[in-house]
Amino acid sequence: MLGDTAPGGAAGGLVAPSSRQTDPDPGWLQLNIDSELQAIFLELTAAAPEYMSDALLDELIDADARIRRLAAIGRVTRRRELAYMVMSAQRDSTFSLGGDLKLFRDCVSTGNYDALTSYARRACDLIWSMVTGVGGARLTTIGLVRGEAFGGGFEAALATHLLVAERGATFAFPESLFGLYPGMGAEHLITCRTNAALAAQMITDSRIWTAEQLFERGIVDVVVPTGEGRAYVENWMTTSTSREHGRLRERFASVTLRSLYDTVDRWVEQAMTLDRKHVRAMSYIIQAQDRRSAVTATAHGNTLAKVRVPAIAGRE
Repeated sequence: MLGDTAPGGAAGGLVAPSSRQTDPDPGWLQLNIDSELQAIFLELTAAAPEYMSDALLDELIDADARIRRLAAIGRVTRRRELAYMVMSAQRDSTFSLGGDLKLFRDCVSTGNYDALTSYARRACDLIWSMVTGVGGARLTTIGLVRGEAFGGGFEAALATHLLVAERGATFAFPESLFGLYPGMGAEHLITCRTNAALAAQMITDSRIWTAEQLFERGIVDVVVPTGEGRAYVENWMTTSTSREHGRLRERFASVTLRSLYDTVDRWVEQAMTLDRKHVRAMSYIIQAQDRRSAVTATAHGNTLAKVRVPAIAGRE
């Protein structure tokens, strides 16, 4: 878990002898503050699961709470306030492969409605935090995507105010392969970025989208050359205006936590009706996730494209 000590051991402030500070015990997450940029960088480390496991979800909830505390410290001490939060992953090949499908499968197989609802609502809490600037801390949130962002990983990226993708990044909602749809906010978030018709199409379509294709549709805000995402984000922080920040946040004004929970409740109800063939299809994707987690960081490839799901139609 992330600790509660202020970066660099400085109690009660964000500014320490160095402008760049690193959490001393990152585990699956690394939390860095750049006081000159007034930014906090939240990175999934190479050791983290490539999908949103139940345990990783707990880590992210802890990190979210800590970022809120750090933002509050900045205001109280009248130091340079945090203004930005950047979410990314250290692996070049994967941002996130999506939700905890093992948990989904087990909950569906055993009829454990409460456990599935708990996971999904906690995921929505994080989506809501990103949309509202880390729980109302008024930070501008930035998603920096390299590699694959599928399912819940795609939803997490969509929840950031500014979505930056490097060339070669790919996005998909594989949920329709096993009889579901992305239930943690995707439809709301795509609608806010584009329109309801495109949102309705995308949440039932398991195709793989490139960063460029989503940029053309207004879903990805910026596409940058491979390897240049961090530099672009840092430059944007120093050149963007408060009016631009407000415009990025305002487009999500219609999203409420209640609307996210309502979608989740419907999603859980549908999940509990999945039949054996859908559960079997989910197992094929779990196997693909497991295989991907076992390969080395230098072995790149498109996980979803390699999945073969017998008896389930509709994938393009």
